[in-house]
Formats: sequence, C-alpha cells, structure tokens
Amino acid sequence: MTVLARTAALAAAGVLLAGCGSTAVEAPIPEPSRDLKAGAVPASSPAPVEEPSRWLDVTGQGVERQRDSLDRAQFASTPQPGVQVLHAVNAEGDLKICTITAVVGRGSTGQTGYVTAGHCGIGPYAAEQYIQTSRAGAPELLGVVTGAEDDDAGVDSAVIWTDRDMDPAATSIAGFPIGGLMAEADVRELPVGTPICLDGAISGLVCADLVNGDDHRRIRFAAAAVEGDSGAPVFVVERERRQTTVIGILEGGNGLTSTATYIDAALQRLGARLVTDAG
Repeated sequence: MTVLARTAALAAAGVLLAGCGSTAVEAPIPEPSRDLKAGAVPASSPAPVEEPSRWLDVTGQGVERQRDSLDRAQFASTPQPGVQVLHAVNAEGDLKICTITAVVGRGSTGQTGYVTAGHCGIGPYAAEQYIQTSRAGAPELLGVVTGAEDDDAGVDSAVIWTDRDMDPAATSIAGFPIGGLMAEADVRELPVGTPICLDGAISGLVCADLVNGDDHRRIRFAAAAVEGDSGAPVFVVERERRQTTVIGILEGGNGLTSTATYIDAALQRLGARLVTDAG
C-alpha cells in the first residue's frame, strides 16, 4: 500500500504486543543399583558436568518495541536495530518491510548509516528507504540505500546513509548493548548448537541453534524467520556481560532454517564500521 494508505490504516488500528516464557522441569532421581553384593561399596562415577555455553538463549527477553497494528511490525521514533524499514516495490509506491541491522559510521566523516539486507534495496523503486516513527503517522524518509548487493556469493547487504542524528538506543539490540562484531573466521569456528539470535521487525527476539557457521559463505541456524525480518541483526549474547556480539545480517529462511551474511565481510565491502555501546 502507499504511504497515504498505510497512514490511514494505521490510524484506524490498535497495537498488539507479544512475549513468551518457559517452565523448568526437574530430572528424575535415578534408582540405586540392585546388583551390589552384600557389604560391597558402590563405585562412585558422577556424570560429567557440561561447561555452560559462553552464549545465552534470550528468546522472549529484552526490550520489545511498539508494533503497528497494520503489519504488527516493530517500530520506534528513531531508527534502531530490529525495527522496520520500508521501501517501495512498484510505481504506485506500495511499501514492503525489511529490518534494520545496525548503526554504522563512515571513516572520519562522522556520517551515520543503517545496514540492512541488500535485496531490500535492489530494484527500480527500492532505493529510497522509510521508517515508521509513530503508530499512525506517515512513514518518514530515512535515506537512499547504497552498495546494495544480493547474489550467491553471500554478500546480501546494503547501507542507508542519512543526515539524521543517531539515537543512543541504536547501540543496543532489544536492550542488550552491542559490544562489537565477530570476525568471519571466528563465526566459522562456533560449535553447532550455539544459540544464535535475531531481532526481526516481525518475529521480534528469537534464538535458535547454529546449524552451520560456514554454509556456502553464509551462517545457517534453526530459526524460522518470516517475510519482513530480512536485514535483522543476527548475533550472540555473552553470558557474563549480557552484551551482544553481531555476527550477521539476516538474508531469509525456508520455514525451518534461516541464513545470514557475515557482517564482518559486509562492512568491509561497504566501507563502514559498526557503532557499539562504547562508541
């Protein structure tokens, strides 16, 4: 729908919030062996204790942004990781949703930009990117996407440079401070089963097991991302400091698993640096 149509629809609707939780179940206490001889002392063989993972599953935790009731997509008054970014998909100006990955800077110019998936900025009507800044207001121009690429080489990424001032809230993902990014080589070494998280405009904060950190130059994990999540930050959350390390940019999914572009390689290609909680 167009900007005007979207504004009217938003004005007539309400807001829905989502959340989830979990319940712990105690493991049964094993029965003692009945095969011991009289007077014998059973051998003590405690089960090995697994070291807790360095990374946390934070599904359903963190900060849930407001959602518009038209698409139930996260939005904020300023551009931030995990909120929607919109682009036109035809000459009539109908808008489609993607998600902001992270805030970045460029060299010594001090200019601010926002990374998203490259396929969200490819096409004759997709260059201008908008953000939804209020529940019922018209989307506002964020900037024009540059450096957009989307192919089988695993470089699905783009950046939207803007003159807008950066909100300090943009240096966190769902309320978890951004501590930095992980080099591509280190992502490839993450063990299968590591909890990998995304914060999508539609799905919100979801974590799932890593399937493969080196799948045809992509990260594959067991999250069922949906349309509108493209461009979402893909990250791990450190257990001790509870801060995020960004590892990728969500490309998409097949309903069972999702794939992401390595953010390290993407930012090198785009000539951008990740802005973290430390500056």
